[in-house]
Amino acid sequence: MGKEPAATRVTRHGVTGRTGANKTMRTYSADFETKTSEPTRVWLWGVIDIEEPDTNELIHGIDIESFLDFCMSENCRMEFFNLKFDGHFILDWLLKNGYEHVETNDNQALYKGQFSTLISHTNKFYTMKVRWKNGHTTEFLDAAKKFPNMSVAIVAKAFSMEISKG
Repeated sequence: MGKEPAATRVTRHGVTGRTGANKTMRTYSADFETKTSEPTRVWLWGVIDIEEPDTNELIHGIDIESFLDFCMSENCRMEFFNLKFDGHFILDWLLKNGYEHVETNDNQALYKGQFSTLISHTNKFYTMKVRWKNGHTTEFLDAAKKFPNMSVAIVAKAFSMEISKG
C-alpha cells in the first residue's frame, strides 16, 4: 500500500492537477481547522488559488506539516481571514524548526531559514514572510484587514455568495 499524499487536490468536476500559466508568485485563500484544547494542532487545512477561481481546485491536507510543505513547494502568498489565530500555528512551527525571526523592512531580503513579521503592539497580525530553507518564499497575509470590522458571514452576504460561514 502506498503512502498517503501530503496534500490532495480536488475540483468540483473531479479533475486533479494544476492548470493555468506558471506565475512567479501565486496567491491563495487559506484556512485551518484546529483543535484548540491541549495539545493544540491543525487537523485540516485548505487553500484555493484566488487568481484562477474558475479551476475550482481545492488543495487540502490534514496537518500543519503538509500545509507548510505545500507552501515550501513554490513562491506564494497565503491569505487567511484571521491571521492572528492561524498565524500562531505557523509561528510555533517556524520557531520549533530552527527558523530565525528577523526585523526587516520591505526592501531587505530574507536569507534562507529566516522570517519576518508585521504585528502591531496590540497583537494585530498584518503579515509574516518566510524564506524557506529551500529558497522559496511565502508571504502570509490577513485578508480580514481588507474588510475591517466584518465577519466572514457578513463578507459572504455583502458579496451575495452562496456559501457562508458562521
